[in-house]
Amino acid sequence: MRRRSHGRRCSAERMPARGRIGYADKHPLTAAYMASSIATGLRSISLNAGGPLDGVGVTEVNATPEGARSGPAEAFLVPALVRPNLKVLTGALVTRLLQQGTTCLGIELTAGSSVARIMATRRTLVCMGACATPQLLMLSGFGPAEQLAPLGIQVRQDMPMVGSGLQDHVLLSVLFRSRRNIAPLVSNGVSTMAYYGGSQTAPPDIQVAGMQYPFGSSTVPAGGGYAVIPFLAKPRSRGQVRLVTADPRVPLRIDPNYLGDRIDQDNMVAGLDRALEIGAGTSMREFYSSIATDMPLRTRADKQAFVAANAACGLHLVGTCSAGSDPRSSAVDGHFRVRGVEGLSIVDASVIPEVPAVNVHASVLTIAQLAAQQLTG
Repeated sequence: MRRRSHGRRCSAERMPARGRIGYADKHPLTAAYMASSIATGLRSISLNAGGPLDGVGVTEVNATPEGARSGPAEAFLVPALVRPNLKVLTGALVTRLLQQGTTCLGIELTAGSSVARIMATRRTLVCMGACATPQLLMLSGFGPAEQLAPLGIQVRQDMPMVGSGLQDHVLLSVLFRSRRNIAPLVSNGVSTMAYYGGSQTAPPDIQVAGMQYPFGSSTVPAGGGYAVIPFLAKPRSRGQVRLVTADPRVPLRIDPNYLGDRIDQDNMVAGLDRALEIGAGTSMREFYSSIATDMPLRTRADKQAFVAANAACGLHLVGTCSAGSDPRSSAVDGHFRVRGVEGLSIVDASVIPEVPAVNVHASVLTIAQLAAQQLTG
C-alpha cells in the first residue's frame, strides 16, 4: 500500500555498495574454479561490467561500505522507517482487493482474529511476488473466468493471462568430495559464475555456479566437499499458478512445468556435463577426490536420470502477471498499471515477461526503482 511520500531518497551512504565485498576471490576454491572454467574454453570476465555473459567471473554481492552483506530491507526499508507516512504491519495476510466498479479502492487483510480495511489515497501497489500477487488478483476476481467462477469467485474482469507464463531457473547440485579440508565460506558462499552459450546477441543457456560448500547435501559434511551448480539460464518451458479454493489461507497449486520443453532437457544435461568438467577438472586436483553420488553418470540416459532425481527450483519465479504492450498477453502495461483497473499497480517479479539469464535480484530492484520514479513523478 503506497501512501504519499516526502520525496526523499535513500542517501548514497545507505545504499548497497557494489564490489567483491566478502572477498570471494580470497577463498582458495575461487582461483581453482576460475582456472577450471577457463580450461573449458571460457574467458575471464567481470560479471557486472555490462558486457556479454560469455565467460566466467568472480561473484559479487551487495554490501555496506563497512563490508557487511546487505539486502533490500536493510538498504531501503530500514532507513525509511523513520518516515511519518510509513507504517509496517507484520503477521498480516492480505485477503482481497477492495474495488468499486473498475476502480481499486484498497485492500482487506486479516491479522490474528481481526479483519481490517486499508483504503488507498492515490494507488494500491501489490508487491507480493510471482505466486502471491496473481493469487490476490484471482481471489479478488481478476483472472481466468473459467477458473474463478467454479470456485464461487465473482469475476470482475476476465484476465486469462493472470497466473500463466510462470518461469523459473532450474538448478542441479553436483557434489564432490574433497581430498583436503575446505576453508569456511566467505561472501555468500559462491566463488564464481560461468556462462555457456552466450554471445554478443544471445543470452547464455547455461549458468554454472562454483560453490564453496556442499550445497544441499545431507551426506557430505561442511568442509568435506564442494558443489558445482548448473542452472538452466534460459528455460523455454512455462508453467502456471492456479487457485484451488476461494480461501486465501489455502496454498496455490503451482505447476512450474520444469523441463517441459525438450530443449530444456537437453540444456540441463549439457549443464551437468559442464559441472562435471569444472568440478573434476585438472585445475581442481588440489581439492577433488570423487563425485559424491552413487548414481552412474556415464551415458546420456544416466545423466537424464540424475537430472530427474536431483533437479530443483531456482527460486527465481517470474512472469505470472506479465507486463507488455499487447493486452491479449499482458496483465500490466509499461507503467506497472493493471489493465482495466483504475488505481492498481503491480511492482514485483511477476511482471517480468521472461526470466533473465541471471539471478533475478538485480532485475527486481531495477523494477522497484523504475516504478518509484514513474509513480512519484
